[in-house]
Amino acid sequence: PLLYGDDRERHARVYRNFDWLVGHGQSPSGLYFGIVRQDGTSIGDGFEHPGTRHWHLSRKSSDGLYFIARQLMLMRERGLREPDPRWTASARRCADALADIWRRSGQWGQMQDDRTGDVVVGGSTSASMAPGALAVMSVLLEEPSYLDVACE
Repeated sequence: PLLYGDDRERHARVYRNFDWLVGHGQSPSGLYFGIVRQDGTSIGDGFEHPGTRHWHLSRKSSDGLYFIARQLMLMRERGLREPDPRWTASARRCADALADIWRRSGQWGQMQDDRTGDVVVGGSTSASMAPGALAVMSVLLEEPSYLDVACE
């Protein structure tokens, strides 16, 4: 990640990306939008096919959450700065959404509705990184319920 090394400009880019993500990149369900236009609107992961406007590819939030959590941890571990509480709250919202989807559906599926988190296309390993993301979030936030879901 760009947080390795001592280049302060790189670090500033990471922080700006987190600010953008919190302001524009998170759906009502807590999942991260997969595709966001320059104007800040999401088009969904259904490639604008009719009826897919709010489809979310589960891999994007599970992979994204893992790397977000690792970067937040790296900020602390390297003493770069304390993560902005908005960044941590955003990661928590995504972790809560993934845990909720698992508890309700027993799977993450391939696609979810980005407004509700409901699985709309199931039977997939697309979110295979979700348990890892939840395990890392469990450590980052000292929240054992995330690890419980990850281990199910």
